Amino acid sequence: MRFKNALRIAAVAAVATAAAAFAASLPPGGGRPATSGYFSVQPDPRLCPAPTCGGFFVSMLNQARVSCPGRGRAEMCQVASIDWSKLGLDPAATTELENAVLDGRGVVRGDLVAARGTGSPLGQLVVREGWLAASARRPRGGFFQVASNGVVCFTTPCFNLRKSLLNAKTQANVSGLDLAPAGATEAARNEAMQDVMTSSILVSGRDRAVPAAGPAGKGVELVATQFYLRVGGPPH
Repeated sequence: MRFKNALRIAAVAAVATAAAAFAASLPPGGGRPATSGYFSVQPDPRLCPAPTCGGFFVSMLNQARVSCPGRGRAEMCQVASIDWSKLGLDPAATTELENAVLDGRGVVRGDLVAARGTGSPLGQLVVREGWLAASARRPRGGFFQVASNGVVCFTTPCFNLRKSLLNAKTQANVSGLDLAPAGATEAARNEAMQDVMTSSILVSGRDRAVPAAGPAGKGVELVATQFYLRVGGPPH
């Protein structure tokens, strides 16, 4: 059991490490909720009395620090509970997603809020989107949302994809998306490309220049080390 917990913590730590390595600080949030954005989550494995121990640790993707409800900014926020109800999933699907996220195989978008009426000094994470990793590969690089930007081209390279850095205001257009390095199945890659054209996916990775990509000159493609498909809820 200790070995399994160690593997779980290592997997989630990989997500947090990749995010911190790509950190770009944002001003602290001042409204309610304390913080809204995309997060990785890991359980608190420590054995000591609550509320010092127990609950979950929440890290903000692409950010070195996060604003915690009523407790200022820290590398991670400790929350007492997670509310999955906003996703509208059945119990079995909720459990599957929760297990994946806590094992480091998924990320969530949600709000960090004060846990009112519970008597706990810790906050709560209210999940509004759930995203499952397409493979068991460890994510590396920045975390982006990728979608079609609607551009129609008559030559190549065609910069028709928009990548938006999660939890930031940075956007850029790229001419390609290479999902193969993530190690996912062909079916998962095909589903992801369909979602890119109709809604969006999340991608962890880095840009790669493509010299002489076509008659229009140089291209830039986002090379995925991992990608995530949305679970439940309406599309973007």
